[in-house]
Amino acid sequence: MFEKLFGGTKEEQMAYLQTRLLLTAPIIIGGIVVLSAGGSSRGSAVIALAAYVWAWTFLKNWLGITTLGALFSENIAIGVILFCVYLALGYVIGLATFVLGLIRYIQLKISVRK
Repeated sequence: MFEKLFGGTKEEQMAYLQTRLLLTAPIIIGGIVVLSAGGSSRGSAVIALAAYVWAWTFLKNWLGITTLGALFSENIAIGVILFCVYLALGYVIGLATFVLGLIRYIQLKISVRK
């Protein structure tokens, strides 16, 4: 499963995960802290932006939509509905992929030490 998500070999996975985790982990953790302190709109927006770093490639491959303009090409009303669904789906998939990436990164770090 991890090979399909993050790369074929352990070295490729480590390189892929290390750059993304270094950029997004502090942002997502900071957003969770802001959410817990009562700043719901700011914390949620920060988490959503960081989650899309993880979700964009997977949504592009799974749904076949390479640009957001493709959602609006046929009908603007349907495009708005699809855009909202796309945002919600991206948020959930991005956070799930972040958690899986964090777990895999820890596994790779532990296996390198042995």
